[in-house]
Amino acid sequence: MMEEQTNPEPTHVTLEESLHTLPLAPLPPGFVRQVMVQVAAQPQTAPPRFRLQFLDVALALALGGFMILLLSTAVWYLEQSETGWLPALRAQIGQMGQSETAVLLWFLIAAAIAAEIALGIFVCVQLWQERPYTLA
Repeated sequence: MMEEQTNPEPTHVTLEESLHTLPLAPLPPGFVRQVMVQVAAQPQTAPPRFRLQFLDVALALALGGFMILLLSTAVWYLEQSETGWLPALRAQIGQMGQSETAVLLWFLIAAAIAAEIALGIFVCVQLWQERPYTLA
């Protein structure tokens, strides 16, 4: 007959408990100094310089293309009105509080442009702050 085995306590819990309950032996004298001498003997190399990757360029092109598409759609929408886009723009600015569609359109355009500018500033700050690692 086969006996059913109970699942023992997971190993990581047992190891964790052992680390907290078992006494720790002190480090040998000079251990830290020897380790630091070995670390200092290793050749120190500078990290590679920043290089544009494919994803950096693709992301910039995709976001720029999205902005062009968004602005082109806005211009197309204004062209579909009875007048040209500039007179329609002036008329809609004057009637901004009266037309919910115009308010929504201008809000979306302003939000997209603000998001694009904020993202550009964020990327520039991240690139500016990326400095080579220095050894202290």
